[in-house]
Formats: sequence, C-alpha cells, structure tokens
Amino acid sequence: MPGFNARKSLPTALVAGTFALGLFALAQSPASLADGPRGVCDNRDISTAIQSLLGRPTNSSGDSGECNPQRYGTTWSNTAALRQKIREEFFTGRHAQAVLDRERCFGAQGSMCGGMIVGLGEDARVGRRTNPDGTYRIWVSVGSINHDNCCLANPNGKMCGGNPDASNINSNGNGKCVAEWDKAWWNAMDGRSWSATFDPRQVPNLELVTNPRRAYAQNGTALVPFETVATRNLKAPAGQALDVGDEEFCTSGRAEQKSFGPKRWIECK
Repeated sequence: MPGFNARKSLPTALVAGTFALGLFALAQSPASLADGPRGVCDNRDISTAIQSLLGRPTNSSGDSGECNPQRYGTTWSNTAALRQKIREEFFTGRHAQAVLDRERCFGAQGSMCGGMIVGLGEDARVGRRTNPDGTYRIWVSVGSINHDNCCLANPNGKMCGGNPDASNINSNGNGKCVAEWDKAWWNAMDGRSWSATFDPRQVPNLELVTNPRRAYAQNGTALVPFETVATRNLKAPAGQALDVGDEEFCTSGRAEQKSFGPKRWIECK
C-alpha cells in the first residue's frame, strides 16, 4: 500500500458517518490524548474504578451522580468488590442503556452499527449484513479499532462526532485521531478489513485492557497506546491482509511478509 503522503486528500462525499461517536465526556489514558472535563469523587476508589472500567473519568463529582456510593451498594469488602458493582451497573444494570445509546458495535467500521456504505467502490470492504438472529456482520479493520478507541479519549477528534467540527469530513476536528482515521479509511479501501459479528443490543465492555495491541500509520506514527475489552476480542483470521506492523491483530499473532512491486503488506498465518 503506498504511503499516506501519496494520498493528498480524502474524498469529501463518500462517508455516511464516523468510525465512532465517542462518549461525550470521555478523557482517559494517556492524559495527552484527552480533552474534556474531569470529575473527581469524594470516594477516590470510585473515581479510579470508573476510569479503569470505562476508559474515562466520572462525569460527576463529590458524592452525586456516578460518584454516589449508594448506586453501588454503599459499602464493599474491597476494591475488587466495588469494581464488580460498578461493572454490573454500567454493563448490565440500569446505566447500561446510556452506554448503549452512545457506543454500539464498538470497533466496527462506520458510526456505531451503521457500517460504512455510501458511495464507495465495489472492491471496498464496507457495509453490513443482518443475520437471522438480529446480529450484524460488519467489516472491521485495525484502523477502525484504533479510531474508535482514540475517540473515547478524544470526542472532538477527527470524525469522532463530539461537535460539528468533529463530524465534518473536511475538518481534522481538534487535531486528534487523524492518523487513526486515515488508517481506517485506507484499510477499508485496500481490502485490509475482515467481517465480525456484533449484537446491536449488547453494551460494549469499554474497560481498558493491560495488554493493548500496537499499530502504526504508514509514516511510522504510533497510534493510540490503549485498547478496550470490546476491541481486544476483534482479531483478523488467517489469510487476512493487514498493514505491515499489524501482526498483533492476527488471531495467531503471527503473519508473513508479502510484496508486489512497491507495495508491502502482511498476511495473517
């Protein structure tokens, strides 16, 4: 795949939506990527748990809203028990719908579960298919995974949907998530995407993992250094072509180098 410098501009009328509609108040690791307000609970264990589980600071402060201990049972035997209570509240409990309303089919191409479908060439890996059980098969790429995760920390980043400027294909938003967006776009155009099953009724697990996979833009720029449980489970099958350096996203974790003329890529083993 030619370097990004060979592609001076992206098409302006070919996308129906963004690769992610970031949670509006998200701002978490690393701090240099984050924008937006930060909340601090009187009980700092609650603040810490919400940050690690949701990839963002609490949107409340003191002992109100998300900081209210009564939401999580008031008392806990240890921090692990508190984390479990918070996990239940946000991923399966009464707060789950708020997450579902803003983040569905996390890691897939397109805005939430919409897929990337408008005006693209027939060779591009875009769109979605509805299964009999109501789930979707949607294309996924290393770029879409990284862009969704970047938008969690930067809702006003390029095509993250946090404000009008961040939803405009002609704009770079606040300048964050640009490399991730570019990679996601060209992964779709170059056939470096694979399909995965998503349940639009399921709340994605946005807890940050301790072993995030690393990916790079064609110019060597490192993409976001964090990842969620929801995307960590998205893995490319054997035979899938990916950008050089993306072997960690193969199911096996291994890949073979390929080339044709000036183009170079890897193929998952």
